[in-house]
Amino acid sequence: MKRTLLMVLVILIAFTFFGCAPKPDKVAKDFLTAMQNNDVAAMKENATEESAKTIEFIGMMQAENKMIKSFKIISSKVTGDSASVVYKVESNSDKSTADEDKQETMKLIKKDGKWKVHIAKDDMQK
Repeated sequence: MKRTLLMVLVILIAFTFFGCAPKPDKVAKDFLTAMQNNDVAAMKENATEESAKTIEFIGMMQAENKMIKSFKIISSKVTGDSASVVYKVESNSDKSTADEDKQETMKLIKKDGKWKVHIAKDDMQK
């Protein structure tokens, strides 16, 4: 009886710790919402330290142009400690609707048990 109770308790604790961590698509949503609101601090909270300079640049661009009107998460895929989230953005620019239908992919990596958006400098040139 004690062994069964102990096993149930261990399982519940495991679900509590591992089940509560935000999933990659939730982190991507939080990042895109922060980007939409030009909240650079929130963007940095949801991203890796290596992404900080790029995020500051994105923040400056967003402040000038208000690039994101709305967004939609399409899908996410996790492979070990990396993930990719596919999303669509409706922009405030005068670009054609065909450009807005284009899906983008956000890369995330797991650091210290938490998903973080990872923006490499090379990704900005694409």
